[in-house]
Amino acid sequence: MNLTRQELAERAASLAVQSVYMGTSSWKYPGWCGMLYDRSRYEYRGKFAETRFKRDCLREYAEVFKTVCVDAAYYTFPSQQYLEGMVTQAPDDFLFGLKVTDAITIKRYPKLDRLGEQAGKPNDNFLNADLFVKAFLKPCEAVRPKIGLLIFEFSRFWPTDYEHGRDFIADLDRFLGQLPTGWPYGVEMRNKGWLRPEYFECLARHHANAIVTCVLEYSFYSVTSIMTISRLLYTTPQDRL
Repeated sequence: MNLTRQELAERAASLAVQSVYMGTSSWKYPGWCGMLYDRSRYEYRGKFAETRFKRDCLREYAEVFKTVCVDAAYYTFPSQQYLEGMVTQAPDDFLFGLKVTDAITIKRYPKLDRLGEQAGKPNDNFLNADLFVKAFLKPCEAVRPKIGLLIFEFSRFWPTDYEHGRDFIADLDRFLGQLPTGWPYGVEMRNKGWLRPEYFECLARHHANAIVTCVLEYSFYSVTSIMTISRLLYTTPQDRL
């Protein structure tokens, strides 16, 4: 079933009233102009102004959806100014999901140019609770009522990282036990074989949400994957429409 922009907004609002929030993983996709965004709102002297679009499109996004996953926080610790700037663009009933910065969740940095000298090296700050509290949670305090979920996204671990899943679960248990309580934590783990009762028992002990990735067809944005997160749903578009 195909949904118009207005119909999708109505569905999202109806779900939010039931404490189920549906949104997307990030929002700054110029390819969504004509479906989600009105291109004319971002034109300057007859041309599409990408800088204006990236700065202001969250406001229009929030006219349809009631939540969004902030992927940018995965790549660098968010500042209080950055977070407050986002919040001012969204209505009071809008919630943000933030991916926790990879400096906390990567055990060994991948060999990527953006990582510079860190590329390919072990991460000394992997599951560093003190760094997470200081560099991530502290800026979030200013917008805490607007945060729906803090996502610890762990890439696939290899035998050189952990020989057994129980070793990761022990480290995760220790880490979650060091964190301040009362925040909406969620954990996504890519090693399917480790999704055993011990893993879910660990999350339950610390009141953390389990994040599950599944595949489906979703008509409005041709989405083929979705993350199901407690009461928040984030779709991940593969073709950046």
